[in-house]
Amino acid sequence: MSTTDFFRAGRTYTDGNGYKAPEVTTYFHVEHVTRHPERGHLRAIGWSKSGAPEARWHGDFRDEGEAAGWTELSGPLLPSEPLIVRRVDCSVEPALEDENPELLVCCVAEDGRPVALLLDDEARAKLAGLFGYGRAEGKGTGTTGGEPTPPPSRFNATPLDVDVFLRQHFAEDVYLRYQQVIGNLSVSQAARDARMGAALRQVGGEPSMAELIREVADEIDPRKGGGPYPAVLLCSQHNGFGPCPGAPACTPGGAR
Repeated sequence: MSTTDFFRAGRTYTDGNGYKAPEVTTYFHVEHVTRHPERGHLRAIGWSKSGAPEARWHGDFRDEGEAAGWTELSGPLLPSEPLIVRRVDCSVEPALEDENPELLVCCVAEDGRPVALLLDDEARAKLAGLFGYGRAEGKGTGTTGGEPTPPPSRFNATPLDVDVFLRQHFAEDVYLRYQQVIGNLSVSQAARDARMGAALRQVGGEPSMAELIREVADEIDPRKGGGPYPAVLLCSQHNGFGPCPGAPACTPGGAR
């Protein structure tokens, strides 16, 4: 059974139908939903009481086969303490071929419990909007709630901030050409430094090694036909600025 078809934490359910007497009507407030570690079935853990005026809450649980016949109340009968998460361990990107891709964020609650956040496209867009990384409600391009997305800070923006902002506002081929200008200059500088090292090898009596270094430097130098660098768009969403296999699918809310 899917968790969406089962009891949900923080909600109150009743088996009453409007015709049962209060004393034989049960209210079940769910505090936590878990799965049996070996058998795999779902279990809702919480508190129950009857509808009698003097009824008191007592600990209770319901398993997967006992979910039928319950109706969720419009509001919970007990206040629920929010689950506070202090640490995020990792995130797992959905596969591009998934019909219903969900981003899995693995967290740890204050009491040490593992917490899994499953974010679909809509939830990811809302979260991105809160941080100014895209469209909160799909209004416009590179916007938050219909307003232009604020640019990253001039003084303390991270490389990830800059990457996300640029991918929101420029098409992938335009952004790739920008990356290639910087990459080509960096490789050309490295090739020049290699030639200087080759000259020292030549003076030091290693002519064959010096010639090999010069050949490699000429091979990779964009000014002599090498490159371009990078050959494909580098993206902050893949292994720390690795090659982007999913462009433009992973571009957050920006130019498509």
